[in-house]
Amino acid sequence: TAPHQSFSFTPDLNVENPVSGARYFLNVVYYQNGKKVHEKQFKLGVLVATLPHTAKASKPEISVKDYILSVKYDDFSCVFTKGMLSKVTSKNKVLLNAPMKLNIHRAYIDNDGIMGLFPRRIGEWQKFLIDKYYFNLFDIDVCENQNKTTVTVGGSYTANSLYSGFHVKIVYDIFSDKPVTVTVTGEPYGELPQVLPRLGVVFETDSKLNTVKWLGRGPLENYADSLANAPVGIYQKEITQLNTDYDLPQETGNHEETYALTLKDENGNNGLSVIGSDTFAFSYHDFSLENLTSAKHKNELVKSDKNYLYVDYKMRGLGSHSCGPEPEEKYEFRPHKFTFTFALSPCDFNQAVSISQT
Repeated sequence: TAPHQSFSFTPDLNVENPVSGARYFLNVVYYQNGKKVHEKQFKLGVLVATLPHTAKASKPEISVKDYILSVKYDDFSCVFTKGMLSKVTSKNKVLLNAPMKLNIHRAYIDNDGIMGLFPRRIGEWQKFLIDKYYFNLFDIDVCENQNKTTVTVGGSYTANSLYSGFHVKIVYDIFSDKPVTVTVTGEPYGELPQVLPRLGVVFETDSKLNTVKWLGRGPLENYADSLANAPVGIYQKEITQLNTDYDLPQETGNHEETYALTLKDENGNNGLSVIGSDTFAFSYHDFSLENLTSAKHKNELVKSDKNYLYVDYKMRGLGSHSCGPEPEEKYEFRPHKFTFTFALSPCDFNQAVSISQT
């Protein structure tokens, strides 16, 4: 098409033998002289209703000692420490060996503010001790059903000396056929910042798990207000390729609208898979959030002996406030009551995608 000209066409949207629970997309790609110049993705939605997940009836082994709860089905077990999932083992292989943590903090970007000049949101977040939040366990309950065990945890997510934060309930459903669903419900209380940087969980993983394969937006990092160049697809990258090497270290490597992901080692062996009930955002770093936040130059980023997988309910949009406006309201993250569900499984990537369709 020449300048000021246009054309229209009607694409064939018929899908032969659509799969139950599968999501369908239409990618329209524009080329000029054999070079891709633009791509637009359209969601066709779910064409066949999802099927419910069913698991065989099985009796677990349950033990409790010194605030540590263990639930075991055959060759699959989960351990909870002070209400947090802290160990997952499948067929004698340890997939998770550190407590899951709630997380509300992100490394600052210029659009959040510039300390010493325009503190803006950063000043507000530091006032409310966002980077000091921790989970405080109140109660825990265990209920054994025919094909799953439900662990319900209650507590608060807050910082010391402040009467503000979230009342939190975490429900873990450990199924006899190995998926573990995690549902986090939170309700804000007290005085909170006008907007939040993010909210989700973080898992400490083995540094040997240096590759991620995912179904979601990619291949480049993307955020709620920067999705146009990140179509939904299947991607695979090493951890060092997931993060943008900014001269001034800052929040990096986020991927929105993720349906499922699987961690792998250099030999292609599978680690833990994460499956969204709907979708989630993720990032994967080989350095800690504290290091990313404090580093002033990229050479100050220190490779950790652990990797860190962030699974987020919501991440605040980027905006352009260093020289323009804050994120549009639909991309803001204002405190509100929320429910966030995802599943963990020792399955491979194809099985993870299949589970995401149920």
